[in-house]
Amino acid sequence: MRSRRGGCQITSLTELGLPHTKRLLKEMIVLHPHLYTLSNLNNWREGIPGLRKFLHTEILLWGLGERLLDIVENYIGLPLLFHGVDLRRDAADAPLTDARHWHRDIEDERMVKVIIYLNNVGVTGGPYEYIPRSYTEHLNTALDYKSGFISDEAIADSDRGNINLLLKISNSID
Repeated sequence: MRSRRGGCQITSLTELGLPHTKRLLKEMIVLHPHLYTLSNLNNWREGIPGLRKFLHTEILLWGLGERLLDIVENYIGLPLLFHGVDLRRDAADAPLTDARHWHRDIEDERMVKVIIYLNNVGVTGGPYEYIPRSYTEHLNTALDYKSGFISDEAIADSDRGNINLLLKISNSID
């Protein structure tokens, strides 16, 4: 059994082996052009409006699949509440705004997020970066962090040795 303390699991849809994955991917391919258009340069993180998301039942049904819910419930150790679906496309060369900055999700304590990338990403090459929970409190203290986004510049300009702390954490993760 995997530890419940790790906080991050990376796998592929093939390895996960959930039913209806092909239908999910087919629906995502249909939605893909609507997630982001080059003519909308002011919004680098374009998404599907809230109510329209629920018209795409294949995505909802995949997220509510019994096997996936069993995996998540086993990990959390409590009955589940399905919070919803967010569909978006982040541009790789977009400006650093909102969630692209370092931050701590407010719901980290008892939450599972399933992120599906439509392009190949991996541990060494992809948009998702993660600091293990075991180091989070060290960073919170060192940065006097309570909530919100932290810019790379704020970390780099710090006069309290935060860069050395981040490098130490980064090296211990590798």
